[in-house]
Amino acid sequence: VSSNRVLHAINPVAFVRLALSMGKGYLGMFALLTILWGAPALVMKYLAPIMGFRTLQFSTFMISGYYMLVSYHLMGYVTLQYHRKIGYEIDVENFTGETPPPVQSPPSEHQEQKSPHLQRITFLLKEGKMNEALKTLDRIRIEGAGLHHMDLAHKYFELLKMMKKDQEMCEFGREYIESLVKEKNKEKTLEVWTCCIQKEPGFLPSIQALYAIGMWVSDKESPEKGIAIFQRAIKAYPNDPMVPQFWFRSARILNDRLYRREKAMKLLEGIIKKYPDDKIRPQVENYLSTL
Repeated sequence: VSSNRVLHAINPVAFVRLALSMGKGYLGMFALLTILWGAPALVMKYLAPIMGFRTLQFSTFMISGYYMLVSYHLMGYVTLQYHRKIGYEIDVENFTGETPPPVQSPPSEHQEQKSPHLQRITFLLKEGKMNEALKTLDRIRIEGAGLHHMDLAHKYFELLKMMKKDQEMCEFGREYIESLVKEKNKEKTLEVWTCCIQKEPGFLPSIQALYAIGMWVSDKESPEKGIAIFQRAIKAYPNDPMVPQFWFRSARILNDRLYRREKAMKLLEGIIKKYPDDKIRPQVENYLSTL
């Protein structure tokens, strides 16, 4: 799990290092796994005298499968608990819990006016009055210092795209992508990114948006394209505090996805050398120790 490589997982040196990184936690996990592995036999020992052969076979299969699932849940829990020590980075957004719903604040005056704007724009589009709809959205955007309603923003971007107003589309695309990234709308973010990059090869949103886009492109399209976006961000914002994070993520992709271990190691060592006091250094060192 921590390296995404089968050969690494069965290497005795690698998992001994993993055990040493976890310390007592690894021994505790191993003790609980030993109990779980022996549990099905103990249960079947008491059920065997009162069951027929076929029922016993089925019960053995079900009970063994249940304890196997429990074992994997336990190992997953330990992986998350010690993820920093073993160099396994996780994204909080991938996990959900039974959290109470957020308290809704009273709508502001601007929020109350959203629905009438949306109804008006929808009506104009149905009537085929594209230019009037575009002018109305322009006015709303200027008066409201931006299009804060996502449906209005979507209609505005699509109108600019459809009417081949490429310069205006890319200009608004920067603003739109920022909102989409905050909403964690991966599909739409990548769609807008692709449209803008095709019309304006030098298209450049904020460095925070580029980080999210690079991650999503790496997962959805290809690791190489993700690294290319990270390189674009580093070149455009060379002095930004996020730059070491971009280098680290690039090294992770090189090792975990592209299996270029040596290149990843050089990149990690370069991060430590160039950014010795950066807060990301412990993560880099932990990950480097697993290679």
